[in-house]
Amino acid sequence: MPWSNCIACALLPALWVLIVFAPASRAADSTATALQAPAATANSSSDDFYAPHRHQLDFELSDFAAFPTDNSLIRRREASIAGSALHWGPDLGVTSYQQPGLNGTFWFDELNALQFQFRYFALYGSSFLGTPVTFNGDVIAPGQHISPSGTTWFTVGLFYERRITPWLERRVVNLPQFLQGWDVRPKIGLEFVYLDFQINNGHPALISGNLDVRGRWHDQELPIPTIGVEGRRWLRNNLLLEGTLQGNWINKWNSLRNQGGTVYLSQSSFETHWRLYYIDQHLMGLRPFLGFAYYFYKQAETSREIGNLARMQAFGPEFGLNYSFRF
Repeated sequence: MPWSNCIACALLPALWVLIVFAPASRAADSTATALQAPAATANSSSDDFYAPHRHQLDFELSDFAAFPTDNSLIRRREASIAGSALHWGPDLGVTSYQQPGLNGTFWFDELNALQFQFRYFALYGSSFLGTPVTFNGDVIAPGQHISPSGTTWFTVGLFYERRITPWLERRVVNLPQFLQGWDVRPKIGLEFVYLDFQINNGHPALISGNLDVRGRWHDQELPIPTIGVEGRRWLRNNLLLEGTLQGNWINKWNSLRNQGGTVYLSQSSFETHWRLYYIDQHLMGLRPFLGFAYYFYKQAETSREIGNLARMQAFGPEFGLNYSFRF
């Protein structure tokens, strides 16, 4: 989706300026000025959620029930043999999928943290193939069900995250009320996408060809510079709103691989999550949440010998749990 790429590009310089030039504040200032929960909900859990402590680990498990849009597709050219555009839903039967995730954020002090992200794409479904299609130079025979069975797809990311709330809150006092009271955390880092795509475990019935019906997108992948921002705000007693944005964009980078000439990598992604957390001292520090997410991903790899394109755009509800440990 073109506007998704534009948003991701626009975020890059703005968030980089916030991370690099936001002045450092002492830990005492951070704790004193951090957003506080209403008196009725004040407890260790709510304090940790907004004002992390030194050597605190925030651990989060989530699941995104994703529904791909009709323009989500995958295609692979082999030399001069063009590949068919296989749409995830109509052609491969992936009308929905699960995207479980794991996030871990370790706080060195009250302002600076290292964050690890992991997400897995659990693809399922199948569709009856009525006409021949071409993938990786092979012609797949009609009259059979095809699916992405055998596919392995996940992402890993490592980020530096910084709380800028002490610096920011002095500059928003004249803004509308809803724009005040946010705990804001920009981040910058690298993300790597592992995509080993297969149709019917790489061995559907063929009309012609002798290669595996498979696309190893990760063979030409690079760690991609990625930025993001998280914001949290109390709505009412026990109920908090969190919004996150994250994205990246590169165009025709040398992948450092050669396959019939240099393979050039173009890639972009954009995602946003909006969640409502329920915080209650009777839950022993667990913070359940419900929310809505949008995800866009596009990866293209080109050389004289190959032409790979994978695009996924999806939206849907998500849920999960958050918990904090101190060491």
